[in-house]
Amino acid sequence: MNLFAPFSVGVGEKGLKIKKNITSAEYTYGLKITPTLGDTYISLDIEVVDGSSVGDGTALGVVNLNANLQVKATLLKDNEEVDSDTEYFGTSIKKVTIKLDGGIFSSLTPNTMYQTKVELIERTSTTVTAGTVVSGKDTFKTLDTKIIETPTIGAYEKPIISQVVDINGNSETIKEQKTNTDPMPECSIFSPGTYFTGCPARAAYYILYVPTSYMFALAGVFFDNTFAYSVQDTSYRSTFVVEGWGLIRDVCNVFFIFILLYIAIGTTLGLHGFNTKQMIINVVIIGLFINFSLFATQV
Repeated sequence: MNLFAPFSVGVGEKGLKIKKNITSAEYTYGLKITPTLGDTYISLDIEVVDGSSVGDGTALGVVNLNANLQVKATLLKDNEEVDSDTEYFGTSIKKVTIKLDGGIFSSLTPNTMYQTKVELIERTSTTVTAGTVVSGKDTFKTLDTKIIETPTIGAYEKPIISQVVDINGNSETIKEQKTNTDPMPECSIFSPGTYFTGCPARAAYYILYVPTSYMFALAGVFFDNTFAYSVQDTSYRSTFVVEGWGLIRDVCNVFFIFILLYIAIGTTLGLHGFNTKQMIINVVIIGLFINFSLFATQV
């Protein structure tokens, strides 16, 4: 990984990969849901819990994020919708109540099993920058869904507060934002003050740093692969290597026979400038190296 350049080089299953390093942040929402079970209604007290910003881009503004958040509750009976309602959170609105009672012209049946589907929804088209909400065309993204059992109690019985349920989801709006997209100094023909500061820095970066970074990264990948291949003894035990080495060894041994014949003839004829002892020593050393080269490599 290249810590200072806006790209990194690595090796994947399909070969060399060069990608840009982009800093982003992830913001997590959390809700606490407290159901109250009545005889003809289901009430949900829903509180947004302060989330957390995770990632390299944690400097992104996370103020007013609740302005993009809403919760929808749908009451179900035998997987059929009975009633639904939606509430919105805001900068100062961190707790809402949703009451599901079947609507204006009907009511819930006492002592009956109902289920409530709770959806955590975010307005994804909204841009959040340093705590300022700028709205465009609204689109919505469901971050998480949870179905909880919310049965009604017997007629005229005292309402029961059920167990608290948690629901959370990661913000799609913040996750898509990028920081440090252009960390280089400013260089513009309309800003004379950058002619001797930002422009030379950019020129040096793109002319010197970027090409050398690519070359060093490629060299590192090459040496990593070479080293990995050299330390794996399985590559030296393959049929191709063993049989190929045996063929070359046999050819070399034939040449050793001819060299020994040449030494013997030279010694018999007493040729001048002929060092028999030195030549025999050289032949023996070379023969040992060639005949035991594969064994030494495997060890």
